[in-house]
Amino acid sequence: MSARLEPPDHAVRRTLKTFLDADHSRLGDVYRLSEQGLAAHQIASELGVGSSGFVSNYRAIIRALLDGQLPTGPSMARQVTSAVNRIAGDGRIGSNARAYLLQLLEALAEVAGGQSRQQVSQRRTPPASPPAPGSNAREHSLRDQVADELRRRTREVVAGISGQTDIEPDDYNAVVAAESPLDALHRLLQDLATSRTTRSLHAAGRLELSLEAAVLGWTDLPLTADLIEAARGRLDYWRTS
Repeated sequence: MSARLEPPDHAVRRTLKTFLDADHSRLGDVYRLSEQGLAAHQIASELGVGSSGFVSNYRAIIRALLDGQLPTGPSMARQVTSAVNRIAGDGRIGSNARAYLLQLLEALAEVAGGQSRQQVSQRRTPPASPPAPGSNAREHSLRDQVADELRRRTREVVAGISGQTDIEPDDYNAVVAAESPLDALHRLLQDLATSRTTRSLHAAGRLELSLEAAVLGWTDLPLTADLIEAARGRLDYWRTS
């Protein structure tokens, strides 16, 4: 089934446009400059960025927000999800706009190849009945699948950074190389100081490419609430620094 989403009504669209117009992040910058009719290379020049590739990513987020236009690829869908999650959690967003954003998140999860929020919630709820014979093998298989998926997605994050910046994300590769990528992800985002790669992305104005931003979009994976909050907290800190 292909992911479809009705565009927001006029009132919700106006709310989101007002939010973007006042947003101080790079997303708001791209929105305002696009509204002025600037081309991608002009926007990059205005923002002091050497290449204009980032503009198309932010415009994809804006199209999803204002027009209900969904990205076609899973990697971009996860980037859009990260931005939508941030906006949906903002206190300035009213109930109607938030309801639309939740629908958008569901559609983005489908594009990203994930499950709906309800399915994820049900999967995270521990079963009340005793484990059935063979359940240990199934649990082990599920852990392996999650580990493989974490490695694959982290490779995508690394490839995105390498392809769009001059930053070498060596510390992110620790997640890919680890025997337990989930444990490595916890260490990187919770136990250790902010990674060199994330700090470099902050300096370059490209936090949307960070592993922290990616984690906020991985709503279909069984990540702990503590890990997600750690990623969110670090992004909030660096965005206001």
